[in-house]
Amino acid sequence: MAERTTPDQLEALHYRLALTGYGETFSQYVLSEADADMLLFYDSLLIPGPLQTRSYAEARIEANGPHLTPEQRAARLDLRMYRQQLMARRGVLQNYIIPLDVLEHLHDARHTDVTARKQLNALAHTAGRDTVDIRVIGYEDTLRSGVGMAPLAIAQGPNLADPIKSIDTAFIEDSVDGWIVSGEGAIPHTNAFEILGRFAMESDASRAVLNSLVR
Repeated sequence: MAERTTPDQLEALHYRLALTGYGETFSQYVLSEADADMLLFYDSLLIPGPLQTRSYAEARIEANGPHLTPEQRAARLDLRMYRQQLMARRGVLQNYIIPLDVLEHLHDARHTDVTARKQLNALAHTAGRDTVDIRVIGYEDTLRSGVGMAPLAIAQGPNLADPIKSIDTAFIEDSVDGWIVSGEGAIPHTNAFEILGRFAMESDASRAVLNSLVR
């Protein structure tokens, strides 16, 4: 049986990904990320990748990669969708904190933008899955938390100073480095997610918000 990816190996993959972009490195990352027992995601501007519908992901790839060929865009999109399938198949627990203003933007666009409507509906549906916990945080609560607005995603592990001791792998994604700025200076991402969680709505209340935005 192959050994599971270690937190250090995952972090090294992340930094290589930041330098090289997609391609083989991202393929390795997708496989390694699925070794995690739990993933924590926060993005101040977008719906996190594992929650994106195909059309939403396609729109983001087109916006961020105008230099790409149609074939390269299609390959990136297929890999993003495979990433979601792999995480679901392996039963990775996924925890998300999503700013309310990101959801409200989708809500405002839902009548004229099919992509926005499908993404919002998918979020409301996904929030009911056993392996996915989506929590909503308001703009004012984000400010009150004192945590900077850098996007972050973490799979926590026992070799980090984290409160979850049963997790096997750790990974920090979509950030300049392993720290995030707060009102008190630089703090670890793990602590940043925990702080945001204190201000975010509980899961049931968050599902109610998502369902109200779909109507």
